[in-house]
Amino acid sequence: MDFLFPNMLEPDPGPVEVPQPGRGQMDALKEQHKHEIRVECNMEEFPYFRLGKRNSKDFNKIHFAREVRSNDGGSIKQRWVVVADSELGLPGPFDQDVYVAMEAIIDEVGIHPDGYVPFTCYRIAQILGKDHSGRTYQGIREALMRMVSTRITSEKAFYLRDERVWISETFHLYDSVRFEERQSARTRAAFEYNLLFPCRWYIASRRANYVKPLDMNLYKQLGLPAAKKLFRYLDKRRHSSPREVKVDLFHLADVLPIAPSFPSKLKQVLRPPCQQLKGVGFIHDFKIVQIHGTKTWQAIFTFPSEQPIIAPDQPIDPKVQMLM
Repeated sequence: MDFLFPNMLEPDPGPVEVPQPGRGQMDALKEQHKHEIRVECNMEEFPYFRLGKRNSKDFNKIHFAREVRSNDGGSIKQRWVVVADSELGLPGPFDQDVYVAMEAIIDEVGIHPDGYVPFTCYRIAQILGKDHSGRTYQGIREALMRMVSTRITSEKAFYLRDERVWISETFHLYDSVRFEERQSARTRAAFEYNLLFPCRWYIASRRANYVKPLDMNLYKQLGLPAAKKLFRYLDKRRHSSPREVKVDLFHLADVLPIAPSFPSKLKQVLRPPCQQLKGVGFIHDFKIVQIHGTKTWQAIFTFPSEQPIIAPDQPIDPKVQMLM
């Protein structure tokens, strides 16, 4: 049987020396472990998705307000209201995943000059690591239709980077979505041909490069919808405060959104998503404290000196794995 393994008959060449990668090479290899996509910044900052599966029909409106500093040093009062279609309800937990997957697709293929994005349900399911069943595809279609039907009212809230202005208008994140099945002229095989039409403000923001990186592998490690939204929000805030982010507790509850409650109840609700973010290494620690002598409560998040490197879903080249 030796002829089946001819290399076993050759003399042993001895141990093989593997060249040690330098600092630059290691950084490059770590980058291969990341799957960073670029996401539009406004939608990372404002609430849009319902985090729970319950009360999907009763919970049909999100109201968010805050005050920010203007370019001239003054202050601007902002209001952001999300209203659901009476039949479809607010976008929910799975819809948040579909939105992030669409951000990945937009990052891959861009937005056509005519204002549409070609996509397939197959690609969305692939990005999310879901099966390619009819049920999954139907859920994706329903999620996109729900986002098309959901109305946003921005009062000096949606920011246009190029013009440095805040938009006051009522609009939909996605204006429309088209699902088609076409047939190949050559093979007669059926294939998806879907088009998504984002709203003009989203397109303007994307084209002005008002985007930030998001680690898709880390996002998919999170199981709780609240942890995913908290990750997206803190990841944006972290770029201006890389060591520590402090957020008013009730403001954070509105951002996610979580129903208003007492500080003790909010601490209890926030603990699981915060622990999940700590478990994957995104945050080093978190605490909720009352500022001495006031009625103000703060959520304080500290970040590790280096962000975690989450392995991608696809197998890694053995040589890369060995060097890592």
